[in-house]
Amino acid sequence: IEKPDNGADPEIKWTSSRTSVATIKWDKDNEVYVLVAKGKGTATIKATAQDGSGKTASFIVEVSN
Repeated sequence: IEKPDNGADPEIKWTSSRTSVATIKWDKDNEVYVLVAKGKGTATIKATAQDGSGKTASFIVEVSN
């Protein structure tokens, strides 16, 4: 998950419904967000813009192994 090409960084807050299954972390060396699988199960990952717009997006991750 990369930052926008236009250089804008709206400071997105990432959350996981089940951190024992999956989380998001910032890889500063490659300047991308990385999805990290931690255990079997299903989790909803949610992105919330911190610019006051109230915009959100989410997706479901299923970890099987």
